[in-house]
Amino acid sequence: MDTNIPDLAFHFPVQPQRGTLTTSGKPMQVQLLFHSKMEMNNEDKPILHCQVMDPSISEGGEIITVIPVRVSAKAAFSKYSISPASLINFGVTLKGTRKTRTFTLENKGVLAFQFYIQALSERR
Repeated sequence: MDTNIPDLAFHFPVQPQRGTLTTSGKPMQVQLLFHSKMEMNNEDKPILHCQVMDPSISEGGEIITVIPVRVSAKAAFSKYSISPASLINFGVTLKGTRKTRTFTLENKGVLAFQFYIQALSERR
């Protein structure tokens, strides 16, 4: 999986992005959402930062410190294989006899998934 994804912060929207904490106020909870549309593996990387500003020093405030926000997240897709991958051939079969052929469906990924096998005419 690709760990060198540009603009990792794009995959982690934050709400609220800014606020004011007063001396007697309550702590503020910040929500960090992980929303990836691609496979990725992010291990303990400082992808966001929190600027602490003092509004009394200058107009707009002065940055006192910058705190890195380290995040780990992994996004994966279901991976599977079907073999044989091509035609399942029953060959010539005598009328009234039965032949069995098999195929194998295998989970190749890190996520469990369900499957449902049906005739094409039964499509949901």
